[in-house]
Amino acid sequence: MNSGATDSPRRRGAGKQALMTATLQLIGERGLNGFTLRDVAERVHMSVGSTTYHFTDRDQLLRATLQQFSSSVVERCETLIAQWDSEQSTPEQLLESMLGELTNLFADAGASLAQLELYVAASRHPHLATAAADCIAAYCNLIEHALTAAGVDPAAASARAPRIVCYLDGLTLQSAATGKPMTLPAHAETTLWILATTDP
Repeated sequence: MNSGATDSPRRRGAGKQALMTATLQLIGERGLNGFTLRDVAERVHMSVGSTTYHFTDRDQLLRATLQQFSSSVVERCETLIAQWDSEQSTPEQLLESMLGELTNLFADAGASLAQLELYVAASRHPHLATAAADCIAAYCNLIEHALTAAGVDPAAASARAPRIVCYLDGLTLQSAATGKPMTLPAHAETTLWILATTDP
């Protein structure tokens, strides 16, 4: 009886989550095509055969992992928005807080590489396009919320947000291309501030 209890839905769910967590780690370390299903299984001390209980193949595991990553970005951005108190902050403090949180999100090496892989995968697999779009929209929503809370006209905030995301995506891409950890160049703080506070 006890052995049956160990195969509970909760444990099965934990195994599924462990596989996706390991997959995200490997994407950050090796890229989307740099590992096999066996590599994922070994990282979580599971047999390859056991992984098929949760995912039919590697492609399904990758899709689920990238979709979950996108959902985590959306959730994180929504949490940050809920935590901000515009009544207790000056416009400058709101913008500084937003830019600081945003750069922290992009500076996470594993997450930033997973995001780039999601973009590339979305261009080849239409079923991931929504996940990639949700990720970008979450960043833009975070920026727009901070800008409007700081007194920026909503139309201007909507126009500025994509520019900021493009700039940070570009830094992430350069980091990946050079094989170096994501770090902000000296001009980044000034550039981000200009993008957030001025119009073309």
